Amino acid sequence: MNYCTWYQTVVALQKSVIQLIKGIRMNSRNRILSVLFTAAFMLLNIDVYSMIDKNWIDTEINNFAKDHPVKAMTYGLWINGKPISINALGQSMTAVPATTAMHFRIGGITETMLTTLLMQMVEQKIVRLDDKVSRWFPDLPNANRVTLKMLANSTSGYPDYVYNKKFIEVSTKHPFKQWTDNEIIQYAMMDSPVFQPGTNQKYSHTDYVLLGDILSRVSHKSLKELYQSDLLDKLDLTHSQFIRTANIPCPVLHAFSQDRGVYEDSTFWNPSWTSFGAMISTINDLGVWANAWMNGSMLTEDSSKILRAPDTVGKGTNKRDAYFAMGFVVINHWLLQNPSFGGYSGIFTVLPEKKLVFIAFNTTKKSKEDAGNLSMKLWKSLAPKLAPEFPIPTLGHH
Repeated sequence: MNYCTWYQTVVALQKSVIQLIKGIRMNSRNRILSVLFTAAFMLLNIDVYSMIDKNWIDTEINNFAKDHPVKAMTYGLWINGKPISINALGQSMTAVPATTAMHFRIGGITETMLTTLLMQMVEQKIVRLDDKVSRWFPDLPNANRVTLKMLANSTSGYPDYVYNKKFIEVSTKHPFKQWTDNEIIQYAMMDSPVFQPGTNQKYSHTDYVLLGDILSRVSHKSLKELYQSDLLDKLDLTHSQFIRTANIPCPVLHAFSQDRGVYEDSTFWNPSWTSFGAMISTINDLGVWANAWMNGSMLTEDSSKILRAPDTVGKGTNKRDAYFAMGFVVINHWLLQNPSFGGYSGIFTVLPEKKLVFIAFNTTKKSKEDAGNLSMKLWKSLAPKLAPEFPIPTLGHH
């Protein structure tokens, strides 16, 4: 019997026991029977996670990898802060096995760090969420109406530079180019705002480039220094670094991409085009960050609530059970990021109600069709088994 079937059986047995208890008349003999049934009910009401172990999760993921074009994958599952399995499979390069010690670029997961920095500065009264962008970028469209909070939850209306045709042309032709924030913002502003500030919601990398630049200015520190002193050092994340160049420390999980029409090693493509998102890490460090972030240990309780608040519901595709918060998506209580970054694909998920963390990053084999984010597909297949009481609705986000 697999875990999911076992869970459903337990629920059915619990219901049967309840009905039996309700039907018993409370005479002396039946009181004894009632106690026995209650004891049986309590035995059934054990932690459903007791069926989730290393063998189960490893088998599930290995079977998934066999059925999909996974070249390499590193993953981890934590429950109540304890690792159930931290593992790696496949090959980083030909004849080089992937390991959990390997570094990779985490892309959009860095947004969970950036918005945490924002809320720390709000707590310290360095900035306010309703501060206008015009204070730092007076010449931007709608700068006197766009707030820091709008940048954090992508309701500013600023166009996403990654879809600008000229930007795509330059970045595709020159994957090793060292980008500056000013260049990135110039490409973004070649296009008109996609909606008026606060009236809609659409994810935009531009928002986080601006937010990172602003936090750097008000703190008088580089973004690298902010990440290091206010987050990485505090959690002893010694295998994580913000590196806005092509460099990535050894050992490296090599990435491969077909974005330019050929299957090629994309490990050292310059990540500076993401500005705020040039963070590298390992699966172990990400597990530490995810648990700290999930538990709100870097912020006050009120700040954590603000980060996760459903303020975008009713805007764009956002619904109560699937909405974009401040740098991440909330899907029926799951908080997640699903980056695709220069040949790396990942899923970063936490479920606070169950104190559950699942993270996976993969690289992809050469294939005729775009395989998409395989780590995201893996999570979708695992989520109903990990937490059947929190079903995944149809998604409408990046």
